[in-house]
Amino acid sequence: MNWNKLSDIGVETENQIIEAYLKPSYGIYIVSSAFENQRAAYLGNCVFQVSAFPPLFAVCTNHENHTTKQILNSNKFAISVMTENLSQKQISTFGYTHSNDTDKFEKVGHTTEHGIPIVTENCNAWFLCEVKKSIDIGTHQMIIGSIIDYALSDDPTPSLTYNRYQDMKHGFSPKNSPTHIEPEKKGGTKSDNSKPKKFKKMKCEVCGYVYGETEEEQKVPFDQLDENWVCPICGARKENFTEV
Repeated sequence: MNWNKLSDIGVETENQIIEAYLKPSYGIYIVSSAFENQRAAYLGNCVFQVSAFPPLFAVCTNHENHTTKQILNSNKFAISVMTENLSQKQISTFGYTHSNDTDKFEKVGHTTEHGIPIVTENCNAWFLCEVKKSIDIGTHQMIIGSIIDYALSDDPTPSLTYNRYQDMKHGFSPKNSPTHIEPEKKGGTKSDNSKPKKFKKMKCEVCGYVYGETEEEQKVPFDQLDENWVCPICGARKENFTEV
């Protein structure tokens, strides 16, 4: 077994091992909160249990995220554990739109507990937490909360992992995510000029989604897509795509 270490190969070749950032196991969650009737939520993967007694959960959320402000103002947040049935619409709405100008809960199944909206559609469990501690860690805020209520669904669909999310949904972490990696640094998205191109692949510059990687997509060249076609992940228009 061979190992590549960043301190050995140098920062200039970091993209050779940047895949290591994707090795830790993550789930996919919708983190939500509300303050003064302004609801906010985002799709994320940096959610983890930090203690069993007392039961504590932590989330890492970007300072620029509107949900962060709502959590700190209301002192409460909810975590919805998403299943493998997570829809493209949910990915687009909760992953790539802004809560300060979009009501993300308008067309999704949800409940409200203690004034906090909680997504229940394609979710197999949720936790309602009260903030106990908040730590500034640079670009993000680590917020630790104690569970004040929770619910378990009888939906047998497995929880969605981050790796499965990438495979099934062609998902990429938004720029505000703690695990965001520039798409061009991920394997499989760079052009290989030494090989003849069989099909032109186009990358969304907003979320990193690549059109043309499935057999179904390769039946319809990107140039022949309707002008009103949008990215299935983030909703970006065709002009936001570039060839890879």
